[in-house]
Amino acid sequence: MMNLTPWLEDIEKRINPEEETAICDAWKRFALGQQPEGVPFTPPCRTPVNTELEWKHININDAIADEDLMILSQLERCHAALCSNGNTMMNMRPNYGVGIISSMFGARKFIMPYEMDTLPNVYALEGGEAAIRRLVDSQAPTLLEGYGEHVFSIGEKFAEIRRKYPKIGKYIRFDNPDAQGPIDNCELLWGSDMFYVFYDDPDLLHALLDRVTDTIGRFIRKWQDYIPDEDGLVSYFGRLAKGNIVIRNDSAMNLSPELFSEFIQPYDTKLLATLGGGAVHFCGRGEHFADLLAKTPLLSAVDMSQPHLNNMEKMLSALPDQGINLFVPSGRFSLEGHAVHRINAY
Repeated sequence: MMNLTPWLEDIEKRINPEEETAICDAWKRFALGQQPEGVPFTPPCRTPVNTELEWKHININDAIADEDLMILSQLERCHAALCSNGNTMMNMRPNYGVGIISSMFGARKFIMPYEMDTLPNVYALEGGEAAIRRLVDSQAPTLLEGYGEHVFSIGEKFAEIRRKYPKIGKYIRFDNPDAQGPIDNCELLWGSDMFYVFYDDPDLLHALLDRVTDTIGRFIRKWQDYIPDEDGLVSYFGRLAKGNIVIRNDSAMNLSPELFSEFIQPYDTKLLATLGGGAVHFCGRGEHFADLLAKTPLLSAVDMSQPHLNNMEKMLSALPDQGINLFVPSGRFSLEGHAVHRINAY
């Protein structure tokens, strides 16, 4: 077991409560819709604080293989934040990539080459449709299969860190592990053949979506046994949204609005209702389902990563102008005439 005390004490010592309170309060106002209308959302920045302690980068493959190194790799993120003049909240999570939920259903882990220093993935289940039918007919996972065992072990360690280091506990967000979303997990489990099934056997896909949605809900609830919801807000890479989950919908960019309405929105809605609301993330193009997102009950925010692939006038009109907060990288698009108090252009 590694002694993490020097690094924990270093972070605890360098946290400036006054600055972090200002950053946290600004993000909470934004998440809760309390930012004054017409005023662009610009959180205050922290003052960089250096250290004499030696911090070395932890390769993600080493972190995956050792829970203490996983925690140290997340502390490294906080160290980097304290060395910068950034304005997002510091955050930590068990960082096992997109395959946490699918690994609980038996998907084999795929570890990337060491020199890539990139998060792992999973292989689709062997056996195709027959394997999916067995999954749907089998007992639900206990949540300790696959990466689950390590996620909740780290959750226990996170809880102890929060108790022992009060400033870390107060000013660092301990994010939900990446549970992806119902449709993304279905693609991870089934592979690209899933896209035929929207037409060939929709009932089987609905059955799989039911099973995966229930498992994600149980997973987040179990995580909250270690890291309780204290303010009704969820963090996504240091950005806050109202609710308790960030659903990943990267697979949705391949689907029509009609398929989104039947196979994605109902299951996202169920998760949001189960967990008290939350946000949706997607990579790629999502303008074709933006209007549907805006009508999703308890959806408080949308995070999109590639504005250049979208009609941003449509995205801004459909989301922030309709009361949904938007996280989006700054790009070549104008915010003029839109609800700037609901936009975080980072």
